[in-house]
Amino acid sequence: MKKRIQKKLKKGKFTEYAIHLRATLKQPDESFIDSFIDKIESLKCFCGGSLKPTELDMIVELGKTEIKEKRALLVLWLGSLPNIKEVFCSDVFDVNHDKNYF
Repeated sequence: MKKRIQKKLKKGKFTEYAIHLRATLKQPDESFIDSFIDKIESLKCFCGGSLKPTELDMIVELGKTEIKEKRALLVLWLGSLPNIKEVFCSDVFDVNHDKNYF
């Protein structure tokens, strides 16, 4: 497949990867929302989903490089927070072509 077609179809080296991230907090915490967004921005990722004071349910786009490292950093960071009750993180999936990521 030609490079131009790969870029248009977001395949090959142009594939974009994501994870499904879910976390539950022990108590409502408004500052968690700000700290989560700061962490996502510091890793140069994007996210979309539901972010409430007691729970997080997001698809986090990790980009094209350092995918496993970014996933590991997010899970470790969430797990290290004292107010986190539980964390779920899916395997990495192709955000544009993988339909079985939930």
